[in-house]
Amino acid sequence: MKAMKTRKIILLVCLISIIFQSCESEEGNPPVEERISGKWKLNQIKTIGENGANSFQLKDFSESNIVIEFKDFVDVKQSFELHNTGTYDFTFIYENYFVLDNADLPQNNIIEFDSKRYLVEITETNSNRGLKHLNLTSYNAFKTQLLLEEVK
Repeated sequence: MKAMKTRKIILLVCLISIIFQSCESEEGNPPVEERISGKWKLNQIKTIGENGANSFQLKDFSESNIVIEFKDFVDVKQSFELHNTGTYDFTFIYENYFVLDNADLPQNNIIEFDSKRYLVEITETNSNRGLKHLNLTSYNAFKTQLLLEEVK
């Protein structure tokens, strides 16, 4: 019973954070489909709630050479725990991540490939060599976040 309540609280916190993310202004930015185009190096995978509601796991991939390229398809250059090496068709969707087909709720940029669904967030930091960062977040039984950095 307590675990169920904790999961509901985590889901609510995640939903609220998505709502605030979706309210950020993206005026002047090209569509996410254009901004995601290119090569991205996997730096970390964060997992929250896999081994219990309050569990947190961080895997460092910064020394690896795992690259995902987005172009007319998604090209995973090297296998890792979530995706095998290969090319995958993808679909971009703009809808609420949790409640499909409901225009009254905040809408999110979502990409689907290799039978997985990710919330897409791209940030640019001038303080870090002007690189873009890509966060792909999946909410299934637990939250998984892939943190990638643009390859220049």
